[in-house]
Amino acid sequence: MTPAARLAATIDILGELARNDAPTRDVLAGYFRRRRYAGSRDRAAIRDRVYAIVRDLARLQWHLAAAGGDPALPRHWVLAGCALAGDPVAGLFAGDGYGPAALDAAEAALAAALAAADDSDAAVPEAARLGCPAWLEPALRASLGSGFAAELRALNEPAPVDLRVNAARTDREAMRRALAAAGIAAAATPHAPCGLRLDGHPELQNLAMYRDGLIEPQDEGSQMLALAVGAVPGDRIVDYCAGAGGKTLALAAAKAGQGGARGAAGAGAAGSGDRGRIVACDVSAARLRRMAPRLARAGAAALVEFHDLSAGDGAPLPPGTADRVLVDAPCSATGTWRRHPFQRWRLDPAALAALVGLQRDILDAAAALVRPGGRLVYATCSLLDAENRDRAAAFAAAHPDFVRLPADQSLPALLRSDMVTSQGELRLTPARHGTDGVFAALFERKAA
Repeated sequence: MTPAARLAATIDILGELARNDAPTRDVLAGYFRRRRYAGSRDRAAIRDRVYAIVRDLARLQWHLAAAGGDPALPRHWVLAGCALAGDPVAGLFAGDGYGPAALDAAEAALAAALAAADDSDAAVPEAARLGCPAWLEPALRASLGSGFAAELRALNEPAPVDLRVNAARTDREAMRRALAAAGIAAAATPHAPCGLRLDGHPELQNLAMYRDGLIEPQDEGSQMLALAVGAVPGDRIVDYCAGAGGKTLALAAAKAGQGGARGAAGAGAAGSGDRGRIVACDVSAARLRRMAPRLARAGAAALVEFHDLSAGDGAPLPPGTADRVLVDAPCSATGTWRRHPFQRWRLDPAALAALVGLQRDILDAAAALVRPGGRLVYATCSLLDAENRDRAAAFAAAHPDFVRLPADQSLPALLRSDMVTSQGELRLTPARHGTDGVFAALFERKAA
């Protein structure tokens, strides 16, 4: 493909991203599946440009607005990226072959204005340079404090590939050696005891260890969250918002033999030697079905049952009978912008307000399932206080039958002091900890 043809492909992909809710990686994969003629170098160049424009979109849109362009038009995003970088815009937007259509008179004037624009730090607002939507800047600044700029910069970096080793069937060092034999360098994650962090972004689907369920892609922060649930054999666990099932798999690995049995005073009704059960819940039956092959690979299918919350079949367990309930709530996903950079441009104030209300309702429903002495874990992949600290405080005020359980008591050997808030909540961020943004508030229901 010519440079101009790659540019046209970039515009097409950005248009797809703007029209639907699919993750960037899925849109890219679908685009290239339909265009087998694109070689590996073409795909890499197009992918890199798409991600670069998405991460830099606030700056590009600010310049477009100042120069009279259309900040909502993907063609103009690409035009601004080229002009500000000093690329030969007229030659790339010439209408030749498979390249973008030629510039009209207004676009030619726009390109000239952009090429002459002042792109200095003094001219461009900090939020635009950092890739922060303007409407969200006050809330993110309040939530991140002095770490605002560092965290936004970290969110604009590509995320590493972390794996969770299935400790029910193998160990981390064995998998590190197996990956090395396959030509993939990996090192132990700094905090999660079953995690490996890969060097680069290799394809994993064809590896025997992946097909056999010995490894599973999962960010270290999510691994830490699953550990905070404290699952052990014999527990009855509800993964209330199971989604794709990553944490369900981690909980199943813990229940399959990790962590030891809980003493009689703290045990639930499951009998001695009973591995208990995990109920994976979601409002999408399709998502639950897609989890099944992953559970089968990991040897955990017998431990997990599915419950479609949208089917009207009642609660996943009788009220007051679950030992552990994890609510990994739907949220703004601001902590995952490294992996899903376009997500920041899909969020708006109305959507955020709706999410906060949904989180409240889900948490109230899930709390009813917890037995006396059982644990409730409320979690998000958000960096916003409105979804994290404020939501946990509101729950604590409304539910006096629950008390907070400090995260450093649940994970005493794994947490640094800067991972725990003054209220005892788990809080991980990209800049400080190298993970996705993760928040978890732990509660215990008072014994009857």
